[in-house]
Amino acid sequence: MKNLFIIGLLSFSALSYAGVDFDGYCKTLNGTVKNGKIISLTVVTNSYNNGKNPVLTANIKFKPTTGGTYHYGIIYNATALYDIAKVSYLTQTNIAICVGNENTFPGKDALYMIGLSKN
Repeated sequence: MKNLFIIGLLSFSALSYAGVDFDGYCKTLNGTVKNGKIISLTVVTNSYNNGKNPVLTANIKFKPTTGGTYHYGIIYNATALYDIAKVSYLTQTNIAICVGNENTFPGKDALYMIGLSKN
């Protein structure tokens, strides 16, 4: 029952962002789909507006099925991405992520979406 709930939660989250076609929507965003697991989740307290507005941000370490590891940050207002990443990390569920290039981000990698992996 617990696994069905987790899969349902991740499925709903992926569908709410990508519709039925995760890969197709990722292409629309000029992103690339990677399958794997989140092997580390770090939550960081930060602030903006000269310290007046506290926020939580997160950093994930993602291990694709193809090998290697990558770090991605989740910005403070991306609560859906954070919630999905947290559930995925705690359950060690295989997921798909959509990543792309953003010249304004450190490292130029941006995490666009998280959803269930087909594999």
